Amino acid sequence: MKATAPAWVLLVIMACSVQVVTCSTAAGNDIIDRHQAAAIGRFLLVLMASSVYVTICSSSNTTPGNKTDRLSLLEFKNWISLDPQQALASWNDSTHFCNWEGVSCRTTSNRVTNLDLGNRGLVGQISPSLGNLTFLKHLSLATNRFSGQIPASLGQLYRLQTLYLSNNTLHGVIPAFQNCSNLQKLWLDGNNLLGDFPGLPLGLKQLLLESNNLSGTIPPSLANITTLKDLGFTYNNIEGNFPHEFAMLPELQSLGAGANHLAVSLSSLPYLEQLDLSFNNISDALEYLHHGNQGTIVHCDLKPANILFDDNMTAHVGDFGLARFKFDSAAALSTYSISTSAAIMGTIGYIAPEFAAGGAVSSAADVYSFGIVLYEIFLRRRPTDDMFNGGMNITKFVEMNFPDMVPQIIDPQLLEEQQDLSQETSFAIKQKSLECLLSVLSIGLLCTKPSPNERISMQEAAARLHDINKAFPREN
Repeated sequence: MKATAPAWVLLVIMACSVQVVTCSTAAGNDIIDRHQAAAIGRFLLVLMASSVYVTICSSSNTTPGNKTDRLSLLEFKNWISLDPQQALASWNDSTHFCNWEGVSCRTTSNRVTNLDLGNRGLVGQISPSLGNLTFLKHLSLATNRFSGQIPASLGQLYRLQTLYLSNNTLHGVIPAFQNCSNLQKLWLDGNNLLGDFPGLPLGLKQLLLESNNLSGTIPPSLANITTLKDLGFTYNNIEGNFPHEFAMLPELQSLGAGANHLAVSLSSLPYLEQLDLSFNNISDALEYLHHGNQGTIVHCDLKPANILFDDNMTAHVGDFGLARFKFDSAAALSTYSISTSAAIMGTIGYIAPEFAAGGAVSSAADVYSFGIVLYEIFLRRRPTDDMFNGGMNITKFVEMNFPDMVPQIIDPQLLEEQQDLSQETSFAIKQKSLECLLSVLSIGLLCTKPSPNERISMQEAAARLHDINKAFPREN
């Protein structure tokens, strides 16, 4: 209903009506006395004032903004081709749109603020009309069967705080979201999205892009989002290197980057830099995870692809997506007893034999993986190379050749003669390098014992590596 005249006009008309009733009754042979007429007048005045109030309130529920929200939701419904759970059955004229399933509104203005239709089995495409819900703060359409592209209009919702579109079959390029200045969580994982990283707002806290078909490189500008806590883009086709700026993200807690084509290679570094990395960073990080907490943190997927570098080529262990935790007083006494019923996790070639056979998760498995990484650094061979088959693996290969044949199996560049030095000095440096290599590989052998109980702890491995670093200091 729509008001046809201002409220004060109607009140004047009502007041006049009261006088008319009073006068007519006085001339009507006193059928109704003056007091009765006044009472009737007051009743009519109250009744009509109530009508004005209802008219005004009804008008406030049909403002242009309300109509836009309602029509936008109906247009969204029109783009749904299958609704197996009848989630949208209430979306009709007999029910106010703020009471439709999955819809929440502001009580003061009846503007849509939340739309939650996750896990409803909906089939169809996402209508661009959702971009007209300008008061929308939370949108969840995750775990449905939406196809087509993500509407670019969603990138204009400046009040939007969370957008969950995970686990659909969306494709195409991700639209820009930098205008969504309040966006904190963007979940787009589990789709078929293409292209590069999208434009993003500076206040974002979670960005999940796993299991898509994204390509290109990691933009250095991503490191400008200093609020970022969780970043995941595993199982894509991302190439290139990690921007050095990533090491400066102050809030980053979780980084998943595996199963891409990133050029993160320890073997591309000069020899002495590799030793420094092993001594001071990777081993220390694992020692802290295993022994520096009230409980034990097991990484479960240590490999070169999960080792990141900052501007100073300092190594940082990343991608804790498979990590397991145990927090109790006994954890500090025994680091090899963390049980779990989880499925086999990790990467072939780096998984400890007991872990691959379905055994319990333990810090000893991380120690084994660390030993494999040491082999890969100095042999320049991956544990999955074609030569390791038929019962031969990289650990057995090192055992068979240690110590006498080590010069023949390591990367020959590590023992190259120094052409600008005298023959005597060059030979001395070569021998010193060989002694250092043998010391490091011996630690690798202690880390990769078949039985987890025979392996040294990460604490001992780190201490031994520090001793080697002191015994063979880097020369400038």
